[in-house]
Amino acid sequence: MRAVKIAQTCGGKVFGPRPPTSYDEAVAIDEQLKLKNWCILPWTHAFIDPQGKVKPCCRFRGSEVPNSHNLAQAPLQELFAGPIYSSVREQMLASHPPAGCQRCWEEESAGKGLSLRQNHNRRWEELLTPQWDGQPQISFIEVGLSNQCNLKCRMCDSRYSSKWIKDEVHLYGKAMLPNSTPDFSLAAVQANLPHLRHLKFTGGEPLLNVQHQQILEQLTASGRSGEVSLNYSTNTTIWPTDGLMDLWLKFRRVEIALSIDGVGSVNDYVRHPSQWSQVEAVARRFFELAERHPHLNLGLRPSVSAYNLTNMPKLLYWWLGLCAEFPQAGERARRWVSLTHVTLPEILSLQVLPSPIKQKWQSTVLSELSDLPPKMQEACRSLVRYMMASDESHLFPRLIKFSETLDSLRGEHLATICPEFYAVQPHKLSSASVR
Repeated sequence: MRAVKIAQTCGGKVFGPRPPTSYDEAVAIDEQLKLKNWCILPWTHAFIDPQGKVKPCCRFRGSEVPNSHNLAQAPLQELFAGPIYSSVREQMLASHPPAGCQRCWEEESAGKGLSLRQNHNRRWEELLTPQWDGQPQISFIEVGLSNQCNLKCRMCDSRYSSKWIKDEVHLYGKAMLPNSTPDFSLAAVQANLPHLRHLKFTGGEPLLNVQHQQILEQLTASGRSGEVSLNYSTNTTIWPTDGLMDLWLKFRRVEIALSIDGVGSVNDYVRHPSQWSQVEAVARRFFELAERHPHLNLGLRPSVSAYNLTNMPKLLYWWLGLCAEFPQAGERARRWVSLTHVTLPEILSLQVLPSPIKQKWQSTVLSELSDLPPKMQEACRSLVRYMMASDESHLFPRLIKFSETLDSLRGEHLATICPEFYAVQPHKLSSASVR
């Protein structure tokens, strides 16, 4: 492994279990990777949500970061060098787990494959520029472009989908974010473009937001596009414009994660008001595009919740069918499958299911894995392990109430997707809260 040095200083403060007396004594990254709780992202990455709030990564617990840690209050570089990031780096170098990183700790303790922390540590060379001097420097930005979206997925809210606003008013009396967010501004990240190696776009639905093309055009005009990889998370209902696809050809690599949460009616229920026929057609077009362009990589990234665990094997077999139909694109797409468990809202977590349902679903999922590749089998098993790792079934009545209230608004029926819910617990839950 190439020895890149990481300075153990942040914001002028020296920290860590063995603080260096000079920069020359900074510890090589090989040593940092051995630290139990260390993650490369606080040294290289900024996540910007649709409201402009900045966090060390997309999974960092929002309650640990004040809303004032926002691009409306300070430039990105100032926030990156400020006390929030400094504290996280200090704790990691001292092998103390930051509270905001709870989701990774939960995944790792439950044996759910590689956490986001472990995965980025494994791929650290993708985030460090050859000229990196060991100081924190943003080389990877994830941008939630806006909350503009055409879907209102059940695990989402109005902060990430403007379509959720009316439903939240009905459910809670008010919306988390009553208005659409403004489009993301190039000026917010322009100072960081010379150092970027990886740029990820989320939303909302990023392919609805044409404003982000300004960032791609700026990188292209600067001559750096060939050094930068792009990543998109899309709900697979929107086809990119010709202009955007022309820009993609100029970048080092383009990764497109298709957020599909099941096959047929399961996906449509979770990702209302999607239509499976449209989702499948758009997915096929992406495979056709990737078949012609080897630098374009497709991945499958479902959000696995209390609604759809048992549909995961069927979804994976569907994915493998597309991979077989488009062998060049499929060779790459088989390697990128990320089954991500839902943690928020907490009532949709797999761990809220009562034990009888967990036992049945465990048996169902494990019985359908034999024809899947080993890594996909293990991905499903890791979800089962996560489900069984904690009992949060006291939240199950709230899951039922939340689901049935949305069903009444959307003309859908939980019993058609998860009939087991009603076999286990009678329908006498009207007093439960949706919160």
